[in-house]
Amino acid sequence: MSDGSASEWILQRDMHVHSGYSDGEDDFEAIIARAVDIGVRRLAVTDHFEIGRPNSVRVPPDQYLHAFRQAQDLAARKGVDLLLGVETGVAGGRLLCPDQVLAAADLVVASVHEIRPGECGFSPADLADLPEEEYWACYQRQVLQAARAEFVDVLGHVEGYLPARWSRYPGALDFAGRRRAEAEIVRRFFPLSFYRELAAILRIRGVAVELHGMSCSPRLEVARILREEGCTFSIGSDAHALHDLGHVGHAARVAGVLGLGPRDFHPLCR
Repeated sequence: MSDGSASEWILQRDMHVHSGYSDGEDDFEAIIARAVDIGVRRLAVTDHFEIGRPNSVRVPPDQYLHAFRQAQDLAARKGVDLLLGVETGVAGGRLLCPDQVLAAADLVVASVHEIRPGECGFSPADLADLPEEEYWACYQRQVLQAARAEFVDVLGHVEGYLPARWSRYPGALDFAGRRRAEAEIVRRFFPLSFYRELAAILRIRGVAVELHGMSCSPRLEVARILREEGCTFSIGSDAHALHDLGHVGHAARVAGVLGLGPRDFHPLCR
């Protein structure tokens, strides 16, 4: 596959989008209409279902699933393959997603949105005072735990949207500032050896790593290691608003540099 055709194939997919049912801005109908307008033909709505977090879906699962099935019918009539996804966290080795939703989901994205002190053997007070190196080692342990969890298809934004203690990064005052701070964090505290350890788990469990559009992560050198270790990838913008849907240029760029084709992506992306 040529770089041009690979890019075109990727730009027709977005496997990480949020609706107004969780912390996105728009309803299913508007998301489908936007997908049609920009040429996205395979789309996963991955609303947050994460027990105990405030941005989780706020309606009962039955109500959400009914509305989603209606949206799938509409999407099919518009030529869009709409998948039911969830984005959730992990605690104690288990996904924080209601069983009813997990059973219905086509795609499960596991992401670490917060450091859980109990998972790392620290109290909340201890965690607040940890040096950065130890703090990010805790994060990495939770990423490894998420990769091992049952039912996970994709590991979300491993190097992006990090649960940083932003007060320690004076320049992290807006979206761009936080992305610059994340680049510094991963450069300083995420050794490449961590990704080889992670890759061994991902490869065995068949879990893909997200090429995350909004944060343009992970780094190219990390994607290269994961590819060399036999891992696969997923394509996701992590859009919370219509203007960000289809923002998957990072995946297209990585695919172009590394020569990735459809077989290098999770089967649900194909």
